[in-house]
Amino acid sequence: DSSSRLRKECLQRIRRLRCHARWQTCDWQAALKDQPNEVLEPLPAQVVGTIPKGLEGVLYKVGPARFSRGGRAYSHWLDGDGAVVRLDLKEGMASYMYRFVQTESFIAEEAAGRTLCRGAFGTAREGGPGANAFDMKLKNP
Repeated sequence: DSSSRLRKECLQRIRRLRCHARWQTCDWQAALKDQPNEVLEPLPAQVVGTIPKGLEGVLYKVGPARFSRGGRAYSHWLDGDGAVVRLDLKEGMASYMYRFVQTESFIAEEAAGRTLCRGAFGTAREGGPGANAFDMKLKNP
């Protein structure tokens, strides 16, 4: 029967799509790298080309910046430690600064050198399933 065959083909296509749509850690790790060091004093930025005359101001960018701790990679890129980048444009020159967001969990994990809290997107703290099963404290909820 043709409708049965068509239905079977559709189900096979859906299964193949689900297989290809699975999230792979290596997918985001290839694009996002750890930023290990803060830049606390303005550092001249290398400008390719020229900054348009009259374009001056400060741009802030906030996002994840460190994706591992103590040699353990985070499970999801949104579990990364956050950072703020400041780009300052003035008189045709550019400089930048870079700082990790100093949350309570970031400071504690920096001191410990390991993951102490679960991430909101799947990163488990050390200790396996037993240590994480009823742990409701998330790193940065």
